[in-house]
Amino acid sequence: MTKQKKGLLLFLCAGEMYMGFFKQGISIMLMFWGTVALATLSALSFIIMLLPIMWCYSFFHVHNLKSMSEDDFYAVEDSYLLHIDQFIGNADHFVKKYRKLIAAFLIIFGISILWDNLT
Repeated sequence: MTKQKKGLLLFLCAGEMYMGFFKQGISIMLMFWGTVALATLSALSFIIMLLPIMWCYSFFHVHNLKSMSEDDFYAVEDSYLLHIDQFIGNADHFVKKYRKLIAAFLIIFGISILWDNLT
């Protein structure tokens, strides 16, 4: 983890990642863009209303991290937002083990999106 940071840059970019909490930042970004993708690809466009809630959560979470004392800040452990690593064990090991399967899925998903847009 990096040094505790303060300033306007925290609120203009992915604050958790800027402060060194990469797992939390990635979790929030995946939830945000996953919601956008789900609303775009399905008839569930009303779930777009969740996006401001996610943004507010991130905003206030970064504000709380910023206002902690240095001792409390360095005691905070970086973990996934929904504790996904508890379900799949070590996430790095999972990705390394199924790297080819994940890559194939993403390639097929990308091709299907391109095919749908071209036809």
